[in-house]
Amino acid sequence: MTKIITWFTGLDIQGKIIMAFVALGLIGIAIATAFHVVDTLTETATEKGAVTERAQAQGKAIGNVESANEARAAVRDNRSRAAYDECLRSARNPANCERFLPQ
Repeated sequence: MTKIITWFTGLDIQGKIIMAFVALGLIGIAIATAFHVVDTLTETATEKGAVTERAQAQGKAIGNVESANEARAAVRDNRSRAAYDECLRSARNPANCERFLPQ
């Protein structure tokens, strides 16, 4: 450390000014790098959060579809007015739906 101070004090005025600008430049580069790193880390964390949220939403959607399919199968298997109505909505020939009418 003493050698650096001795070297710096041995410089003329112009050399000291140049070294001061070099030091300021290095400090500026360090600050810009720190801001870039923080910005990149924040962006990465945001993207990971969005991916996690999407995966959770897809899991819920799949669960809802499974529940709907189970309910639809239960309605189709039972002889009820609801099963008859469901058949009428999707049938090409409504006469085929009479098997769902309650007896």
